[in-house]
Amino acid sequence: MYRPPEVFIFSLSIADFFIGATIMPIGLWRACELDVPVDLCRAWNSLDIVFCTASILSILLISFDRSLACFSPLSHLKYKAQILPRAF
Repeated sequence: MYRPPEVFIFSLSIADFFIGATIMPIGLWRACELDVPVDLCRAWNSLDIVFCTASILSILLISFDRSLACFSPLSHLKYKAQILPRAF
């Protein structure tokens, strides 16, 4: 994974994996109106915000990268050469 679109898609897949692995089960538990501890609710809310924000930002970066590649391909090549080394 050395190209920016692949890095952004990988980031999106990791964020969505953690949403599915942590947020969804606890959300289902809360939806069934079972007695959920307060600390678990606070942790769930924090993780929900972090993982959903990461997912949204990944989608934004993918759309920005693709729109730059479509509308300005020469600038996209320059952008790709400058941004990728900074990401790592």
